[in-house]
Amino acid sequence: MPKRKNREYEEDVPQAKKARTAELRSQILRDGVQAKVQVNQRALIDKMLARYAGSYSTFRELIQNADDAGARNVTIEFFSSVSSVDTISSVSEIRLRNDGRPFVENDWERVSKIAEGNPDEQTVGMFGVGFYSVFSFTEHPLIYSDGHWLAFHWDGDQLCTSRMTNETLHAQNEYSDLARFTGTDTMFLFTIRDKKLSFSVEDLSKFLQTAMYFSKSLRSIKLLLNDNEICTVKKTVNEEPNEIQITSETKQLKLTEEVLCNLLPSLKKADAAGVRNRLSMTIEQLTSVQMSIETTITKKAEKQSKIESFIVVEASCTPKATAEFQKQCHRILKKNIPATTRCSLLFQPKGNSLTIGKIFVGISTHQRTGSLLHLSGHFYPTIERENIDFRDTYLGHWNSLLLFSLGCCGR
Repeated sequence: MPKRKNREYEEDVPQAKKARTAELRSQILRDGVQAKVQVNQRALIDKMLARYAGSYSTFRELIQNADDAGARNVTIEFFSSVSSVDTISSVSEIRLRNDGRPFVENDWERVSKIAEGNPDEQTVGMFGVGFYSVFSFTEHPLIYSDGHWLAFHWDGDQLCTSRMTNETLHAQNEYSDLARFTGTDTMFLFTIRDKKLSFSVEDLSKFLQTAMYFSKSLRSIKLLLNDNEICTVKKTVNEEPNEIQITSETKQLKLTEEVLCNLLPSLKKADAAGVRNRLSMTIEQLTSVQMSIETTITKKAEKQSKIESFIVVEASCTPKATAEFQKQCHRILKKNIPATTRCSLLFQPKGNSLTIGKIFVGISTHQRTGSLLHLSGHFYPTIERENIDFRDTYLGHWNSLLLFSLGCCGR
């Protein structure tokens, strides 16, 4: 009897502590002085959002946004007082244009709000901070779209925006260069803070080629230096895909209990079966298509071109998740997981120039596949978009199953 009493007492202790904590919190909220948490926007952007940017991260984000907007063509213009065939140096201004869907009111509102991610479940954007990587090399970005201008500027540590129509701008001022900004293109204009900013033309062309690997609509990216074309990357896709037969063991997929226990160290083996059943992926269709990318670099009026051919295998998948799994993902993502999703793998049939395959979330991450295959899918990345997320229990489960599905397609 005494032992039972002690056990009951021990079981009651955590509940008693929890009740006292809740009571203390309620009293502080009721009788304490309330204050809002303040954000130093200058420090947030300078220390975090602009600094996470890796090589070409700003171009990566803006090219991905253009592809999401259905753009077929992107042009990146550099302005510099120095002219070189191999290096873009002493850059004073960068303008990036795309011919995708113009900004609508929701786009203007979202770009002016930090962490207001894209609510479209079919897009990979989720954090709403990618655009702010532009502050890694500019203080005052400008955006033009559909007859409207948006200027970012600082008021102390507070980031502000000012918006004006092109019609009003024409009426108040005259700019000899303004005609270039009008029309249907969306444009981002950056006055460069550090005039020592430079880019290797060859390295930038390689980055642009990888940016085109899994683009949905994008077919051409041009680089201009002082109005002269220095590089063009063009993508050509065979419009008639070949259907691949799906075997029964490949069609509906779940992670094994062993994989889940490795993925989630805190998961007990006895509970793995239940966790396994919270998410499955059905491969509805599997196709392959031929693709080529032509890269042309202009040096002293001489054009040097290279064409590489690839095969892309694409799987159309339908995820099935429990209500609890969907609820937890929505809590993190602030949007639903997609009702259908596509994932792809890319390889070269011969003359392979791929040194190592990587995982793509729209654009390449730092993570390698361990093979000569590039993999792309609706993965959920970490905030800097350089890796896919395996830390979170639910996003890690989703990402792992998507990788497993791609592995089965490749097999």
